[in-house]
Amino acid sequence: MLGLQYFSFAELWSPLFLAVMLLLTAGYFVWIGPIAGRYADSIPVPFWRRALFVCGMLALYLAQGVPLVY
Repeated sequence: MLGLQYFSFAELWSPLFLAVMLLLTAGYFVWIGPIAGRYADSIPVPFWRRALFVCGMLALYLAQGVPLVY
């Protein structure tokens, strides 16, 4: 079995996937923040929903973009 030392940083940590996840997260916060005021029936998103979204994005990155050693 090969060790992790044979793989590059990009192969192990998926920086492109991290960049996509960060862009999606930033887009979400722009959408619920400054852009939400443009809609008449918009209500503020509670802190706990924002925190759950960030936790979900982090969990997705940890599941897909991080090397897991077993």
